[in-house]
Amino acid sequence: MSVQADEIILKISTFSKDVELCMNDGMDNIRYKALSKQNLLDIVERFAEPRDVMKKNITMFNNEIIGMDANHVLIKQSEQKKIVLLQCTGDETPQSYKISFPNMLYILSHNKDKVNSVEAYAYKEYKGLDTELFENPMPNELNGNKICIGSNNYKIHNNNYVSALESVIFATYTHSNFSGVNGFSNSKKWFKFLSDNKFPYKLLKPLNRKLKDVLEG
Repeated sequence: MSVQADEIILKISTFSKDVELCMNDGMDNIRYKALSKQNLLDIVERFAEPRDVMKKNITMFNNEIIGMDANHVLIKQSEQKKIVLLQCTGDETPQSYKISFPNMLYILSHNKDKVNSVEAYAYKEYKGLDTELFENPMPNELNGNKICIGSNNYKIHNNNYVSALESVIFATYTHSNFSGVNGFSNSKKWFKFLSDNKFPYKLLKPLNRKLKDVLEG
């Protein structure tokens, strides 16, 4: 049943199965009609906002995110300065450094709102899936180019994966020695060097792998 009117007033009673309508066609012509509940729903849908223009729940991602699936996020960061903390054995408190990070690619693995692990790879020139990868040149590295996160519980809030990654990177480094670059093995000397100089890409250790290799693996 169709009802055409410029203005409709509804009267709903708990004593009746039907709904009473008072309709005005815009020229002061008043009509009354009784409708079933289903007919009323049909009319309401005509005036409701169309489904294809209803508000969409779309999450905007940071422009550093270049790929993702249900449980992994691929994050690309260009060379930049970051503040990090280092506390080696015997140090009473962590020492802060503002160091040069190279171009980096991170694969953040997660389970809904919790970070499970982070793989870190350096690169010289981004060529998509053919990007040549290098070892993570920072301390706290585990096998498989994973960053050591210990027992820390890193949460992901509102799908902000980059913020979660930065929390991992900013966590205090505790490894006194590392093997991710040529020419340096002492974390303090490495951070002091990176505080005073641009990142030396010539010291990176090649993995002989491309981005597509680690994504497929």
